[in-house]
Amino acid sequence: MTKEITIINFRSKLLWAKLITILIILASVRGILIVNFDFNANLVYLTTAFLMLLVSLYGFFIRFSFYAPSFIVLRNILKLNLVFGIVNIGVDLLLGIAFSPAMLYLFIAPYIVFVFFKIPEKYLHVVVVIISVLISYSVIINFIDTISGPEGVQRVLDFNMKLRPDIFQALSKTGEFYRASGYTGNYHDSANILGMTAVYFYSRFIIRRHSVDLLYFLFATSALFLTQSAANIIILIFMLLIISIFMFIKLKGNSKIIFITIIYLFIYLLWHIYGDYFGVFIQRINQVDSWQNIVNNSAAQGSFIPELLLVITGHAAGFESESIHTEIGLYGTILQLGIFHAIIFFSLMLYPLWRYINLKIACFDAIPSLSAVIFGFASLLHYGSITRITSVYLFYVFFSLSITSMVRHAQIANKNFRKL
Repeated sequence: MTKEITIINFRSKLLWAKLITILIILASVRGILIVNFDFNANLVYLTTAFLMLLVSLYGFFIRFSFYAPSFIVLRNILKLNLVFGIVNIGVDLLLGIAFSPAMLYLFIAPYIVFVFFKIPEKYLHVVVVIISVLISYSVIINFIDTISGPEGVQRVLDFNMKLRPDIFQALSKTGEFYRASGYTGNYHDSANILGMTAVYFYSRFIIRRHSVDLLYFLFATSALFLTQSAANIIILIFMLLIISIFMFIKLKGNSKIIFITIIYLFIYLLWHIYGDYFGVFIQRINQVDSWQNIVNNSAAQGSFIPELLLVITGHAAGFESESIHTEIGLYGTILQLGIFHAIIFFSLMLYPLWRYINLKIACFDAIPSLSAVIFGFASLLHYGSITRITSVYLFYVFFSLSITSMVRHAQIANKNFRKL
């Protein structure tokens, strides 16, 4: 147990820690450099991706400095994921599929958690705050521009053209309302980030009772609704209910119930005042055609047998299967990786949950970041934004924060046990 605790005090030099936190922020809000400072979009995207992968490689080389028994399990899962990933890339090359750097986010990026373990938690919390506020602000400004008239719509068109000059075609809308995307340039990606940060701040507010966390939560939730990403909004509502039920069971104090009640009163007031705007996502839920398209895009284009073989072997892109274009990220990942590798990858994503379940005493400090991890995984039910650079490193920030909280919790429990 004592060996495991050493990671809490094993911190990098503050200068490097600050530089890395800046890189994490830029990975998610890199669009700010393009929109506000007129940097070349492709140059910004390539540079941030390259630098974050370098930091991830550094995490790979320092992984053995975390030698506690429980970290051996994490290292082994990462090793299996990497080995299968190398094989996956090799087979795709043999099948004639060009190498995609995006695959590195699945196999190399997870090693960045070993770097995050060395960064003070307060720095990582600041990362979450800055990313959440900037994405929320950009989404809300985009939405306000679109409802201000033709000139505002044109500003948003120019905004998105700068962010995605090679692929942007038109703005998406539900009824009379345009979908706001913010600095990521994609409303699903922004919604994914805002969903993770919203559940994080919601849990922190209930546990720590800091009013600023409530403000961050409301800001992120408001912006998330304006993206009109129905799947992420539904996951958020589900997560808020689960967190609330968990807190009712675990936290007996009446004050916690009061705080939860206050939060839902705030949400009700926001809905009552801005219902016409926030309620637009309901239109998307009620659009049968939209959900039918998701199902159709996820269904097998051929017979059942070829689809089953792809689930087992993976490499749907290499075999030119239309099913790889599914909008259900969870299923698309299985089709590309194969069921066995997908189980390893999903086990890696949910490793903090496994550690939490195996705790003998509840660790409330880990709940906020663990909730964000669960939201990130659940978001694979649609689109798979969590594997993109804008979300993946933020996801591993929450990953590392939850592990660090649980290690510190184990340290305190161990000291109390020795006193007995």
